[in-house]
Amino acid sequence: MLRKMLRFSLAAIVMAAIMISGAIQAFGADYYATNDVFVRKSADINSEIISGYARGEIVSVVESAGDWWYKVRLGSGATGYASALFVHQPEDNVDTSGAVLKTVNTPYLNVRAGASLDWLVVGMLMQGEEVYVLETYDNGWVKATGYGFTAYVNGKYLK
Repeated sequence: MLRKMLRFSLAAIVMAAIMISGAIQAFGADYYATNDVFVRKSADINSEIISGYARGEIVSVVESAGDWWYKVRLGSGATGYASALFVHQPEDNVDTSGAVLKTVNTPYLNVRAGASLDWLVVGMLMQGEEVYVLETYDNGWVKATGYGFTAYVNGKYLK
C-alpha cells in the first residue's frame, strides 16, 4: 500500500513539473510584434517609452502583466512593458489547405480581433503583403492568417 502511494505521489510530482515547465516555456517562446510597438517603463499607456519593436520583430516575453500588457526582455537584458494587442505568439498549425492567397491593395489595412469595425485593432498590414483567407463572412469581412496571426480584415481591401 505504501509503495502504491509513493508511486502515485511520484507520478503526481512528475506531472506537475511537466505542467509547470510547459507554462514557463509558453512565455519563453518567441512572440512577434504584429505592428510597431513601444516598450514602456511600466504597464501604462502614459509611461515613459524606453524602446520599441518594429513589426515582425521577435519579442522576448517574460510574463503577462495584466490583461493588456506583457513584460518583455530587451536585447540589453533590461525589461519593460509592451502592449499585448500588438505582441502575439505565431500560430503554427493553421491549416491553409483550401485557403486563397490574397494581397493587400490599400496603403494599410487594420487587422481586428473580430469581423467588424466594432472589434479592437490588433495589427496592421501594408500594401502588397499577402495573407491566406480562411473564411469569408456575409458582411464582406474575412478571417485571414499570415505574419504570425489569425484575425479578421475587411475583404474589400484584398485582391
